Amino acid sequence: MDKTALPSNNKCCGCSACFAACPVDAITMVQDKEGFFNPTVHPERCIRCGKCAAVCPVVNKEESRLPIEVLATRAKDIAVRLASSSGGVFALAAQEIIKRGGIVFGAAFDYPDARVVHKKASSLEELDDLRGSKYVQSDMGNTFRNVKTALQSGQDVLFSGCPCQIAGLKNYLGAEYGNLFSVDIICHGVPSPKAWNEYIHSRETESGSSIAKVVMRRHGPWRSYPIEMRFANTLASYRGSVADDTFLRGFFRNFFLRKCCHKCPVRCARSGSDLTIGDYWDVSKLPVSIDDDTGISAVLINTPKGRALFDCILPYVETFPSSYKDVRNFNPTLETSYPQSGKRAKFFKRVGKVDFDALVLDLCRPGLLSKVHKLLWWMKRLLVNGEINKL
Repeated sequence: MDKTALPSNNKCCGCSACFAACPVDAITMVQDKEGFFNPTVHPERCIRCGKCAAVCPVVNKEESRLPIEVLATRAKDIAVRLASSSGGVFALAAQEIIKRGGIVFGAAFDYPDARVVHKKASSLEELDDLRGSKYVQSDMGNTFRNVKTALQSGQDVLFSGCPCQIAGLKNYLGAEYGNLFSVDIICHGVPSPKAWNEYIHSRETESGSSIAKVVMRRHGPWRSYPIEMRFANTLASYRGSVADDTFLRGFFRNFFLRKCCHKCPVRCARSGSDLTIGDYWDVSKLPVSIDDDTGISAVLINTPKGRALFDCILPYVETFPSSYKDVRNFNPTLETSYPQSGKRAKFFKRVGKVDFDALVLDLCRPGLLSKVHKLLWWMKRLLVNGEINKL
């Protein structure tokens, strides 16, 4: 790859590091026809300094690494777990930074249209917006520049985001700041903001009211990936799960992920984060008594700085030793990207032209090949169980 030029939109991860690094504001982040943010260079302003390409995590790939330690962790306070996506580790780490007078940056819903943006929190009240999952690629805006300003002022900063956003921030800063703590997630891939907008439109049409609040993966049960909405009409509400919610079903079938997510350049801990957190699904390796479906975090401690931050929250968590192999086996996207769905192009060809729910449900219907694979699977099972002769 040419290290003096930005990657094509198909390879760009949308982290916005190039936008933040441009010294003459010759780059703007513009949504493409699929709704993803990509850099647009304005040639009349560009001075060809090369700083944009120099900070791009797609152009400049880091070496893979292994964590210092791996733990299964959950907050002792069940209320913290229920208000979080997993075991509550991010919330506790963020509270620690705020108690020091620091700032936390993370993804939040912005209303009235429920788009996802990166925001800062300097109080425990503001922190609530940053908790919980947001299965949409966030609009970074001027976040990287704001992080740098806070760091240079001497404030402790906790930055949370997808691995590519961590990598972009690190490249943009260009130096190691002792007061920066970075936390990324075990990332499935980032869905299209356009798909999210169409989904929101369907929910508003269904309720007959504009949206007022979205909550993802909070208030349990943990395994069902609950998504809740409240509307301006206080009588209207919505609750879905991975079993019946069309956005979640489309997300986990990879209908509308960003193209580069299928060949992610920052997996295998290339982001440079201090901590990596995600769901700890392999609960069979843990004491039975803790599997109460309120959330357990897999915590990968990647750096000594990450270890120091985690040590600060130890009084408030329960920890159980684990291994990188155990977490990877149930979170394969630590190392491997999901293949692009064969129905992705069909989704983007039709999204915005037909009802979102109807589109996703249509694409979820199994094709002939899928039906053949399922039939062969059942025949193999019958043979293994010695039941084929009974037919």
